[in-house]
Amino acid sequence: MFQTETESEHSIKGSKKNQMIRFICTIVASVAEVLLSLLTQLTFEKVLKREIFNVIMDVIIYQAIVAICVAFVEPFASGKWKGLRNEMDESEMAKISYVLNLVLIAITWQLYFICSIWLIFEVSSLFVDVLSVLAEPIVQNLAVIFFHETMNGIKAISMVLALWGFISYIYHHYGNKTNSDAENIDINQVNE
Repeated sequence: MFQTETESEHSIKGSKKNQMIRFICTIVASVAEVLLSLLTQLTFEKVLKREIFNVIMDVIIYQAIVAICVAFVEPFASGKWKGLRNEMDESEMAKISYVLNLVLIAITWQLYFICSIWLIFEVSSLFVDVLSVLAEPIVQNLAVIFFHETMNGIKAISMVLALWGFISYIYHHYGNKTNSDAENIDINQVNE
């Protein structure tokens, strides 16, 4: 209903087992990202009990080291590193552009990760999760604008749902702030 015929035909080609594996991996990855931000906030509040720049940098560096090790070991453990030369040769970009693209992607992800840790420290892990949900369809829509991809119903629905979630978060946060301000005014009037 929301997909074009070519996308529907493409999805039929994959087996039901592969589709179920992709679905489960997507859910697990989403839950893992949320748990990572929640555990980071819990680490700041309960374990480290200090929220200073050095501690934040330690958290960022240690998590980044683990992520880099996993990302570096995986291609060698799975044997995918053998196909890297073929992938570079088959790519439409030159080899230097291909490597530069990979390096810029890695740098961008590290900046995202550092900003996420900073936002967890300054605001909350829920805010980071809301922003990441909001950013996902925005990136897809930017691809439609800049790379002339097709805009389909799935992208439109994901954008609407992301905006709805973000507006709900802001409205709830504003409502809590308004209620706490009203309670503070009432307490101050009683004390006088």
